[in-house]
Amino acid sequence: MPFSEYIQLNDGNKIPLIAFGVGTSVSRRWGNPEGLPELLKTALQAGYRHIDTAEANMLPLVEYENENEVAEGIRMSGVPRKDIFITAKDLSIKGVTTEQALRKTLQNLGVEYVDLYLIHNAMFAKNDADLQRKWAEMEAVKELGLAKSIGVSNLEQQRIQAILKTAKVPPAINQIELHPYFQRTELVSWLQQQNIALACYSPLAPLRSGSFGGRPGPVDDIFQALAKKYNVDESEIGLRWAIDQGHVVITTSSKPERIQGYAKKLPSFKLTTDEISDIAELGRKKAFAAFWHAFAPSGGDNFRLLSSRREDLIQDNWPKHNINAKSADIVDTWGPAELLSASSHEGPFAMWIGREILCTEDFKGNQYHWNEAFDLNHVS
Repeated sequence: MPFSEYIQLNDGNKIPLIAFGVGTSVSRRWGNPEGLPELLKTALQAGYRHIDTAEANMLPLVEYENENEVAEGIRMSGVPRKDIFITAKDLSIKGVTTEQALRKTLQNLGVEYVDLYLIHNAMFAKNDADLQRKWAEMEAVKELGLAKSIGVSNLEQQRIQAILKTAKVPPAINQIELHPYFQRTELVSWLQQQNIALACYSPLAPLRSGSFGGRPGPVDDIFQALAKKYNVDESEIGLRWAIDQGHVVITTSSKPERIQGYAKKLPSFKLTTDEISDIAELGRKKAFAAFWHAFAPSGGDNFRLLSSRREDLIQDNWPKHNINAKSADIVDTWGPAELLSASSHEGPFAMWIGREILCTEDFKGNQYHWNEAFDLNHVS
């Protein structure tokens, strides 16, 4: 039975609250033997009706690489296109217009339109005018009927405010990392005031261990207690924490049994208002962002960064090594970069584009653009 929980966007279109995210962990080329088509078939037949085709926010080229696999999975499922909500993202590749990028995506997916098209991030925009021009292109593809709704991803308030100054159509949604350890309270409140919906990626970060997880942490005990109370897994508690606040959640798995488990268990219960508040209160005791890691400075005018070479990520041994770069390696300022300003008491953040680190932030909030020739292969 399909998931029946939806919210209405500010343009009148409805969006399912639970999305199956298409990321690196479910793609054949990234080492998953099941392959994306088979897993997507499982998800759709289990009841998912929302596909997010760009979950791997750290690796922005993955989306185009797996769109053909998404098309195959949809065909295998037997679920009619009209019953599936498809979210795709524009990567803002230099020299490629929004319409060109979306038409390529539509060709790969084998569909005539997407239900939601998002600006992946604002790193391409050196100023508000760049972002406003991009949004005008987004409005144009909506007018052409290539996307039913348009929105943004990974944007902070000031960037969305810049869009709203010239927008004919406001963003319908903002997709950001959100979970109990990264609650973005001020941004969430402002989005609600603007009637802009919110979608959460990495909603289960508090349950993961290692570089991309927040475990152990202060929500561990309450997640375990609530899972026992409702006879579900802790992951279902984490997802309902966001869903029961009216947020879209993007989750994924390479395990068919887990995909089917979500479909069966998530509709069977809801958290109470007090339980949602208790999780939030405990979550505020720890600051953690799964995809925007903070590092301590190495002293002097140096900045201590982490390598994000794609091969490190494939081998699942990230972080492999550190880079100690002097301020002389900085070629110019480049900002503001909204994801870099995510709150943390630990230190500067790094942002990744493709195979290189191109941007970082120091303790004072200054953003820097790094020389693209900086050779990560010769750092030990």
